[in-house]
Amino acid sequence: MSVDPADKLLQMRTRIKDKPGVNFPFLSDADHRVIDRYGLLNDKAQRVMPHPATFVIDKQGIVRWRFIEVDYKVRPSNETVLQELKKLTVSRDQIGLVREFVESFNTRKIERMLELADDEVQWLSIDGATVSVETKGKAALRESMEKYFRSCATCQSSLEWVQATGSRVAAKEVARWSGKNGPQQQSSLSVYEFRNGKIYRVSYFPAEREPVKEK
Repeated sequence: MSVDPADKLLQMRTRIKDKPGVNFPFLSDADHRVIDRYGLLNDKAQRVMPHPATFVIDKQGIVRWRFIEVDYKVRPSNETVLQELKKLTVSRDQIGLVREFVESFNTRKIERMLELADDEVQWLSIDGATVSVETKGKAALRESMEKYFRSCATCQSSLEWVQATGSRVAAKEVARWSGKNGPQQQSSLSVYEFRNGKIYRVSYFPAEREPVKEK
């Protein structure tokens, strides 16, 4: 990204196109609208230009990592950037794990839920400053799920949104079921933590009743 006009960037790209690794697009930001949004404008330079910066941005357009340095000679190493990119892959894997866990819940596949969980998996309930351990370990989780499914045969859960937040995955889960007065639903914020590639802890915040949306 540069404040140089597009024709100058094209000339520079032509000059360096045969150099290894030059297979990325150039952005001409002559009026520095994008540069300003990222807070990169170097107003102390002799001419308008951005501070040198490297960003890792996921497919949703969220900045996951940044490196900004006043000294243009100081840049992150390739190894550092690759390490940050690998974290995106880990986040995608964790989101996929959460989606499969919820789908296994909906299809009543308790065995699969347990396969996706750590041996010491914990199920927590958070209400203000109070944290309650609902279950700990696979045996307790199995017993809890069996009891839950017997008490609510129609209960289903959907993920309205899912977001990786570092080593955790946060989600808004919407529970739906058929009650005496018809369809019911409520939502809750959940946070998933992981250990050795499996779900280690699930924390739920207080559920809020929602009006049932007409289909």
